[in-house]
Amino acid sequence: MPHTHHRHRLRSLLHAGAALAALAPAIAAAPAALAQVLEAPEVVVSATRIETPPEKVGSSVTVIDGRDIERRGKSQLLDALQSVPGVTITRNGGVGATSQIRVRGADPGQTQVLIDGVQVNDPSSNDNSFNFDALLATGIDRIEVLRGPQSALYGNDAMGGVVDIVTSRGRGPLSVTGLAEAGSHHSYRAAAGVSGGTERAGYALNGAYLRTDGISRVADTTEDDGAKQRALTGKAGVDLTEFWTVDVAGGIFDLRSEYDGFGFDAPYFGKHVLRYGKMDNTVSLFGGRMENILSVSVVDTSRSYDEPDGFIPRSNYDGTRSTLEYRANIHVDEDDTLTLGAQRKLETARIVSDYGGGAVVDLDRTVGTNSFYGQYLFGYDDRLFLTFGARHDDNEDFGTENTVRVTAAYLLKESGTTLRGSVGTGAKAPTLYQLYAPYYGNANLRTEQSVGADFGVEQAFWGKRVTAGVTGFWNRFEDLIAFDDTYVNIARARTLGVEVAVAYRPIDALRLTGTYTYLYSEDLDTGRVLPRRPRHAAALGADWQATERLNVGGDLRFVGPQLDSNFSDRDNAAYTVLDANVSYALTDGVAVFGRIENLFNADYQETLQYDAPGRSFFAGVRATF
Repeated sequence: MPHTHHRHRLRSLLHAGAALAALAPAIAAAPAALAQVLEAPEVVVSATRIETPPEKVGSSVTVIDGRDIERRGKSQLLDALQSVPGVTITRNGGVGATSQIRVRGADPGQTQVLIDGVQVNDPSSNDNSFNFDALLATGIDRIEVLRGPQSALYGNDAMGGVVDIVTSRGRGPLSVTGLAEAGSHHSYRAAAGVSGGTERAGYALNGAYLRTDGISRVADTTEDDGAKQRALTGKAGVDLTEFWTVDVAGGIFDLRSEYDGFGFDAPYFGKHVLRYGKMDNTVSLFGGRMENILSVSVVDTSRSYDEPDGFIPRSNYDGTRSTLEYRANIHVDEDDTLTLGAQRKLETARIVSDYGGGAVVDLDRTVGTNSFYGQYLFGYDDRLFLTFGARHDDNEDFGTENTVRVTAAYLLKESGTTLRGSVGTGAKAPTLYQLYAPYYGNANLRTEQSVGADFGVEQAFWGKRVTAGVTGFWNRFEDLIAFDDTYVNIARARTLGVEVAVAYRPIDALRLTGTYTYLYSEDLDTGRVLPRRPRHAAALGADWQATERLNVGGDLRFVGPQLDSNFSDRDNAAYTVLDANVSYALTDGVAVFGRIENLFNADYQETLQYDAPGRSFFAGVRATF
């Protein structure tokens, strides 16, 4: 039976791939001038925190353009990450459900998530992870996914990598956008935005609302679990003088959702609100050769749960993070830049529970961290580009940690080949919950440690109509914190694997993409594979500008079987899912669109025991004025 099951999954994958490939013969006559496909990013920011051409970056980074997110029509921001190599998604059943990512096999709390440069990991969670459940895909300029240990530049929670979400900014004449959509599960979505700017100032404001009756998330239950999401983000900047610029950004994401109670009759309700804000003051001196950036940011995460039949009928989790940072970029010459920075961070976690007899404060603690870091970008002969970085973190509760990182990129211009490599160390401090939670906390915990490396090659063919990249990576984790009656440093683990990414443009109007990740993970103490880390994952994508007005696309995802948890031997079965989308421009500013998610109506679970939606249809109209 197991062999029959795998053959069935393989046939599904091949049939779905054929469906996408079948698009290619039809486009031979499509006008090249009509192409609206993704180009390589002009710059990468997350790898060095400086705008850097991608060919000069030694780190492994994927850039997702906001226009691509809009074309695919996805409502949830997390869906934009599904085809990124090295990224694994676990979602507990549809819109509004708990949603996390793992990068190269690292735990969810070991990936730092930024929105407009503000770290939004939740200080009140048990592992400081970020829950993507509240994020709508609205007003996004780009997303950068940086893989490998990044603590030397970003500090805590960056052992596995960094996800940098950048919202849109205003530029040019006044622009107003709007969107309305309806679809399966009684789903309704609306979005609106306004942006504009002059030579010295710009602004953007985007809002969105989504309501859905949803699906029944827990397997073998029948009642639907609905959700309501709201989002508002804004950004503005002004050049006060020729050398002084002020930029501000902020937003709020609000989720109200229902969820199942595993055998209890009464429905459960959850609320998740994320608020963030930031101000950057940038002063350029010596003709722009030195940039001085003073930043202040605040983020507040509030989660509450109403579980009438549960052990804790009501609970509230509030986490805040305030950061003051100074960073100087000193441009020695075109390819040599020295960065020096200092940071003060305060994190607070407050947990209040009502056990039925009144509110009890389970946790109310604050911890401060002082950090100093430096980075040097070095270029030689317009071919070799090196990055050296180091950081010193001093946590008020348990001491200091030092981390380092080195990257290299080498261009073989004659052959169109780029070689990349990096090696670095990571550190993750115990969370406030792990240290001080009643009954479970352990104030003697040590910092988690890691070391990781990768090496890759990227090759362009046929006048850059084909680009292909292969990267091998390796990570080792020590002193991992696990739960054994209390939180203790008992775990060691390693991950290693290969990431493959290919992009092919047979003509200007069509772009085909493919990614594949092989991930081997191992608990070095038990010899078991790490849970929720599939060994094989692949994605195919197509974006075809069929005519001047018609655009057609599709995304195919395959995720292999994966162990569900450390406490059982149950595997979550492999699955294959195909989504399709189409849009047609009625005028230069108005387009109608539609999409089908899970076209083949696959019966699958991203997380064991939590169902994913079946075949779903959505249609709407989008306008720009």
